[in-house]
Amino acid sequence: VSHYPSKVFDVILNPIPPIHLPPQYAIILKYVPKMVSCDEVHEAMLAICYSKFSIEEMKSSITNKSRHIRIDIASKDVVRKILNGGVLPLDGYLIEIVEFLAPPQILMCTWCNRPEHTIREYKETVEKCRRCGMNKLDGDHLQCSIKCHHCEDDHLVTDYRCPIISNFRKELIDELRKRPELLPQNVQIFIPVEYRDGGKNSISGKRANYLYSQLPASTPQLKEWPPLLSALSKIHLNEHNANAVEDMLNQENSLKNDYEKLKLEFNRCENELMIKHENYNLKLGSMLYLLMIQNNQQNDCITKIYTIVNKLVPIINDSLTSYNVLQLTIEQSLNMLNDRNNLIIEHQRSTASLIEKFNDLLRQGIELMPSNEQ
Repeated sequence: VSHYPSKVFDVILNPIPPIHLPPQYAIILKYVPKMVSCDEVHEAMLAICYSKFSIEEMKSSITNKSRHIRIDIASKDVVRKILNGGVLPLDGYLIEIVEFLAPPQILMCTWCNRPEHTIREYKETVEKCRRCGMNKLDGDHLQCSIKCHHCEDDHLVTDYRCPIISNFRKELIDELRKRPELLPQNVQIFIPVEYRDGGKNSISGKRANYLYSQLPASTPQLKEWPPLLSALSKIHLNEHNANAVEDMLNQENSLKNDYEKLKLEFNRCENELMIKHENYNLKLGSMLYLLMIQNNQQNDCITKIYTIVNKLVPIINDSLTSYNVLQLTIEQSLNMLNDRNNLIIEHQRSTASLIEKFNDLLRQGIELMPSNEQ
């Protein structure tokens, strides 16, 4: 709505765009699995559609396994291109694409809200409300109670749930089935599920075929036999047929040769893949064998180390025990040496005091000797 004016004179315009584009701009993805999300459908459409589009699930088609998805596309050329493709590759599936056929709409009188006539044929002067069925000019009918004045049920008078509208719709579809020439040529109308009665889901307007089917089965001109061909015409026809057969045989031989080439190419590629697969298996087997040898060596090393550790532990325990005994013996010997050293030092001290006393006596004796000689 960007091209709409925001204001006309003193009237502010606030356009409300339609929910969907016309049926000519819509396609349907049929039986899309439930596991495929709308985001994945959007990504797949981005790869093939350069125009704007919108995606919507059709609620009436949702089942436990699949559903239909409607896609509105802004470009009619893109719609035609996608329909010519026929399928959409999506997450490993080939989704069928068909054109969207809108259900037939009913033209109703806007005054009395009945489908049998239009406003031009309405003779009364009272415009009835679609909600309550009363005169529209009497009061405000924006919040009036909803009650159909056709069947007295709780719905709008133009709702398709109304038996009057539903019966008229069914009669209209039955009449179009009987007289499809009333539809324009190359036009299809979708038939809702409740009105199919086990038949087709659409009505096609094929005026030319219908007129041809209405011709009498036999006419006076068709009773006469056509003239026989002359001999020369037969010869030319036989030559033409022979040439056609020869061309067909040549084409068949060409196709056979192409098929043989494709078969040889396929066998060659298959052999190459088998050789690559065998080489890969050999390399994988060699790697597994080396890993097995390495694992066995590691197991042997661990076993030897465990055996040596088991042998060394008792020896180390004995050595530690002997070391403790030796340490105790050495400590006792050191104590004894310390005691003896202390004893020697004490004896030396005693001896030193005795020697000093002896020296004193000797000195006194030496001093007394001269006095004795005198």
